[in-house]
Amino acid sequence: MFYRVLMNSNLFIRLVFMLLVSSLFLSGCAVTEQSKSTDSMQSELVLLKKQVSTLTQNQTIIAQKIGLAQPHLNVGESASLGDENAPVILVEFTDLRCPFCKRFNSETFPTLMDKYISTGKMRFIGKHLPITSLHPSAFIASQLLECSREQTSDAIGYEKAKTWIFSQKKGISDAELDSFSIAQNVDKTALEACMNGSDVTAKIREDMLMAKQLGLNSTPSFVIGLQKEGVVTDWKIIKGAKTIDQFSQAIDQFVTLAANKPNVE
Repeated sequence: MFYRVLMNSNLFIRLVFMLLVSSLFLSGCAVTEQSKSTDSMQSELVLLKKQVSTLTQNQTIIAQKIGLAQPHLNVGESASLGDENAPVILVEFTDLRCPFCKRFNSETFPTLMDKYISTGKMRFIGKHLPITSLHPSAFIASQLLECSREQTSDAIGYEKAKTWIFSQKKGISDAELDSFSIAQNVDKTALEACMNGSDVTAKIREDMLMAKQLGLNSTPSFVIGLQKEGVVTDWKIIKGAKTIDQFSQAIDQFVTLAANKPNVE
């Protein structure tokens, strides 16, 4: 009975989210559709959001009571920074043309690197969620970052390439590829061959599919949780370019959880 209630609640939540997909996340780039901006519609959206929040909380309580396990996530072969054996993991889904993702990368990430990643407390995973309906060149930008990672697999090279791509205001033209290959010290011919291949496209599509399965439609979005050998457990979702204090609070909670639960299954 509880399981049936849970599934019905989950279906209702999905239907409600379809109605909410037109709303704009203030701290992130989101998939949007044109809609009427009347006061009544705004009031209805606020009410629906409250109802979804309540349903989600109730669903979690029911799942806990009947012992349903939270699904584990596998990070795959995505970009990885920090100790692979760190107890806490932060998985980012980014759009390399999203201004909020750029803000996270330039303002928040350096502190996270110094405070948590470099100290071995947390592992960082970089995944892609290009929202081409808002940023037409976002998918190409993701291809460029992934293909450069094949030639510069170290953390410094990855972050340097990511920062360079964020700094470009237009699409990736042949001239930009020339500049990028020189700045990153990578072979342009190999870079183009990789970007025209099917492997990198499939890899980005896998990230996008995972994001869809998690219900993510805005960037940046994050999954934070415990991890063992690339398997994420006890996780929760963070949406938007939160402040360093907000990230620190969430990370510290998981650091404490990891200390009290040393054997992550």
